[in-house]
Amino acid sequence: MKSEGFSIEHFSTLTSTNDHAMGYDYPHGTVIVAENQTAGRGQRGNLWQAQAGANLTFSLVVHPRHIPVCEQYTISMIAALAACDTLREWGVDCEIKWSNDIYVNDKKIGGILIEHSFHSENLAKSVIGVGLNINQTHFPPEIPNPTSMSLLCGGSYDKTPILDAFITCFRERYSQSNTRLHADYTQRLWRREGQWRFRDKEGDFVASIREVDNKTGQLTLLDERGELRRYWFKEVEFLL
Repeated sequence: MKSEGFSIEHFSTLTSTNDHAMGYDYPHGTVIVAENQTAGRGQRGNLWQAQAGANLTFSLVVHPRHIPVCEQYTISMIAALAACDTLREWGVDCEIKWSNDIYVNDKKIGGILIEHSFHSENLAKSVIGVGLNINQTHFPPEIPNPTSMSLLCGGSYDKTPILDAFITCFRERYSQSNTRLHADYTQRLWRREGQWRFRDKEGDFVASIREVDNKTGQLTLLDERGELRRYWFKEVEFLL
């Protein structure tokens, strides 16, 4: 199946769309879609659990050879903004929880896992795994704060036009400058205003988000003592 230059390959079951996409030499613009993942992966090494056939679980392969390794967070911003753009077309007012989760208020409706390979100082291949909760209404109890389009808006949804919309939004974002992406990403950032509770290896603390670096994705927080704290992915946790 083709979607304006993107090739979509459907599978009934895969262990993981990212694992499959990383294991083959797919051309730029290939989208691997699975109705069921037996070992889907999320961030922080977690499993991505989704009811078979109910949600969108797919991986998009791109070859961003124009992006230096030191600016790889550009791909994260593109993917997260494309997911938000897509859901907003269906009336879902969502935001981006640093670094790559999609939230509606304090509930998670989607997640993104990105894996790269490199050539010299530039990216060679990026596999962007996306999970969007569409029609699932019951979740395992170990998942703390999930939601879906069906829970938020009622009814059930055809997943095909949602996937097509994501591809369109991704293509548009892929052509934008890092400066434009960063401005929109910052505007869509979950909890971008106010004081919030966080946890790092030293314990719990209260801080506000100061910025997310547009190239590396490093998060800078300003704590109650007026001190800046900088974190890489997995070094700090948002407390709900």
